[in-house]
Amino acid sequence: MNDISNVLNYDVGDILTLSDLQTQIEFKKLEVDFTIIEIRKYKHPEGIFCLTCYIASYQASPDVGAQQIMLVVRQVGGDFDLRVYYLDGDGPSDNFGGIFIENGEDLTDRFEVDLHFGEDLLAVTWDKQGQSNFGVECTSTESEMVNCKTIADYFTNDDTRGNPLCLIEWTGDKIGGYVEIWYGCEIRKNDLEMFHVK
Repeated sequence: MNDISNVLNYDVGDILTLSDLQTQIEFKKLEVDFTIIEIRKYKHPEGIFCLTCYIASYQASPDVGAQQIMLVVRQVGGDFDLRVYYLDGDGPSDNFGGIFIENGEDLTDRFEVDLHFGEDLLAVTWDKQGQSNFGVECTSTESEMVNCKTIADYFTNDDTRGNPLCLIEWTGDKIGGYVEIWYGCEIRKNDLEMFHVK
């Protein structure tokens, strides 16, 4: 997976196989096959970065709900890296007041949350990496429209059970908008394999 062409141009229904440490811990298997159910592309308005995001699903058994992850292929210039996230929370932006600055025109530089891991409750402080990216063009296999999003990356040194990265996607305004908060980690290129089904 050292060549970016090996991780682009996949379709809904194709398979991605993860064998990174976090996936092994979470699913208690050496490798896990996920089926791609949605593909998003985020393009910075000035061409600084491009994100190709594969939202993929794993069904352990018919009686257990499917679990989803998002594999992000992040291109900056001629380089790329791979990150795997899980969706921690999403919904109307009115429900996420703590992630906005006071006037609601930007995402805050720092926010605090309590993460639940079984019986454990971990207090985590997230710090923004750089500035919020406004006007990012987003396309999705779920919609024919191109939407504008605000995206921000956060990092923590606190214990998050191996997921020190946070990605926030914000659509619309602080009131009446929509927010997704994803937590995850960077993975090595040899932790991933992808397969075309057709």
